[in-house]
Amino acid sequence: MTDLNPEPGTESESEPKSKFHAFNTSDVAYKVVDGHEVEATVCVPKDARPGARLPVMVRFHGGALVNGGTWTTTLASSHSAIFITSDYRLLPSATGTEILADIADFWTWLHSPEGLNAYLAGRGKEGAGKDVEGGMQGAVADLTNVLVTGESAGGWCAVQSVLVPALQRQTLGQGGERHLYSYPPPRAVIAHYPMLDMASLSGYTWADPSSHLDARVLSTAEANGLLDAVLEVERGKVVTERIPEGGEDWFMAMVQTGRYGEVLGKEEELYPLVTLDRLAESRGEGKGEGDVRVGAEREEAAGVEGKGRGAGEGEETGGEMSRGSERESWMVPIWDPVIPARGTEIFVAKVRQLFPAWPLHVHYEAGAAHGFDGEATHETPWVKEGVAWIEKYWP
Repeated sequence: MTDLNPEPGTESESEPKSKFHAFNTSDVAYKVVDGHEVEATVCVPKDARPGARLPVMVRFHGGALVNGGTWTTTLASSHSAIFITSDYRLLPSATGTEILADIADFWTWLHSPEGLNAYLAGRGKEGAGKDVEGGMQGAVADLTNVLVTGESAGGWCAVQSVLVPALQRQTLGQGGERHLYSYPPPRAVIAHYPMLDMASLSGYTWADPSSHLDARVLSTAEANGLLDAVLEVERGKVVTERIPEGGEDWFMAMVQTGRYGEVLGKEEELYPLVTLDRLAESRGEGKGEGDVRVGAEREEAAGVEGKGRGAGEGEETGGEMSRGSERESWMVPIWDPVIPARGTEIFVAKVRQLFPAWPLHVHYEAGAAHGFDGEATHETPWVKEGVAWIEKYWP
């Protein structure tokens, strides 16, 4: 894991403070796979009062599920929230279902008696109290008050953290032999330019790959050869950090050859649009087919004019929801060359058709590139608007 909280005195006065300067940080292994620890970094506000029950923000990193290791930290610290960023196994070493298993195991650890609160209290083999002096040992996480967020591939992880358990809870009552997620679901989700239309991502290619990522431009033959060699050597390894040391070349090869789906896997639960349909079917709502319009079609249907910043923003639909209902907030660059915004448009249109009571807030940033919110602050207008909306539901 990355050192999120440098020792005092290691940062010069001319350098900006770490975004985690308001937190005490410590790493914990939430599972072990073949002797390899899969870790989460736990960040507790330095000003936390001993014994206070603190809200929790969980963040999954991006990187196309290949690479890994924002302003959301300010949101967390402004509410004295515990901020946790979780690792997971990475493609192409792992499969998509193994990544989902890591996500599920993280949430199970978080809520278990031997999980986060035991760690914060210094109990068990690994206790925060022995790693960090003060600030952690007296903290208590309010596990009924959790927000999950993620960017790009992390957005996929965040959305899957809500959709997959919701479907499995639903199908369990219909005789499905599924793992029961008995813990309270997150109160809200923030997905930044998320990977949602995974089927389209699996087959689309870039005409000019050099304009999208700082990676080598490969011929089709080179890309297929590289991917074949990588799969032969890497598949089955336990890898949770890759920044990028080949990761971007590998992702480029998957996309150039249209083989991302081959590497990810074909299981339905890996594809959020399919999961939405299955969830609707299990509730007797039917599939999300028919009037699912995106882009200009959706704007015309809704009477929205123009495509400047904010065009296509979603308003909250329905009234206050019972605890455990899904609340989603989205930030999407309209002309994202890496993860096309169309995937989010399709997902949002499908949610509004199938689950009109789910509150949604959507921001499309015209002309922005992938990762456009990296320099955003709480004073950025669209951030202020989104934060005001999300604070209706969390903390």
